[in-house]
Amino acid sequence: QHAIASGPSGHPDGKFSSPALKDGASFTVVLRTAGTYPYYDRLHPQLNGQFVVSAVGPSPPAGPVR
Repeated sequence: QHAIASGPSGHPDGKFSSPALKDGASFTVVLRTAGTYPYYDRLHPQLNGQFVVSAVGPSPPAGPVR
């Protein structure tokens, strides 16, 4: 199970958050502003990463982030 939150590990910034996700579940985030968006797993804070949005254009078709 995983639960994703935006911000540095242990410090959510409120930009996005997922409910607890069971195996095989997905969560979609649409980031409309260029920038770097750190995220971490609230249930496993050592699991973290970042999205880097370098240009914002027309929204692509929605798809799951796994």
